[in-house]
Amino acid sequence: LKDSLERTAAERDALRAALVESVQERGAATRECDSLRASLDEARRAEAEAKRAVAMFSQASDEMGSLKARLAKAERSAEELGPLRSEVDRLGKELQAAAAEAAKAREEARRWGERVAEVESSNGTANARLRKAEANAELLHSELEEARTEIAALRAEVEAKERRLENMRR
Repeated sequence: LKDSLERTAAERDALRAALVESVQERGAATRECDSLRASLDEARRAEAEAKRAVAMFSQASDEMGSLKARLAKAERSAEELGPLRSEVDRLGKELQAAAAEAAKAREEARRWGERVAEVESSNGTANARLRKAEANAELLHSELEEARTEIAALRAEVEAKERRLENMRR
């Protein structure tokens, strides 16, 4: 009976250790989930910025098309009327400035596109890790509930054995 009690106590201690480890693992999984959620939020913000950059590029492209049309019209008028030459020169400069701005916008859009692609690729693995961490957390929670049930049963068994032992001593 004494050996049985000692074994039961050893099993209880082992279950307590397993419970502590499960709780620690669950905490680590929760922290990792929080980190992954933060990464996902950052990726969404980067995607929104990339969309704004693309919209800017589109607007600059539209302006460039408009300026090209104005330049062509001004050149035709310059052929017909000499005094309009200064207007053509000014529009040419505007076109060059717009082309430079469009080039900058294209470069910015390209950089944002690369950033979005990079964030999306890292989010794919981050999402997979998040799902895995959540699954692990659920598994650990289930194991924790099983361990609690087992501990309760072992406690009841130990108490019953202690009562029997006490009764036998009397």
